[in-house]
Amino acid sequence: MYGLEMHYLLANLALILMTVCTATGLTVFLFKVGKWRKPLLVTHTITGILAMIFLFLTYFLAPTIGI
Repeated sequence: MYGLEMHYLLANLALILMTVCTATGLTVFLFKVGKWRKPLLVTHTITGILAMIFLFLTYFLAPTIGI
């Protein structure tokens, strides 16, 4: 069963991924990254997609929390 601990874990993972996604996105535009531009954009895309997945899981599984 989906418990409160799992809910908090998913929420924390989503928050960490959103922070990394924001940081990599801002780094590309605020600094001259040169050869690191493509890896930063790939990291930004992957962390953004994972953050959305974890956020949706947290949101849609919340009604099934067995307290």
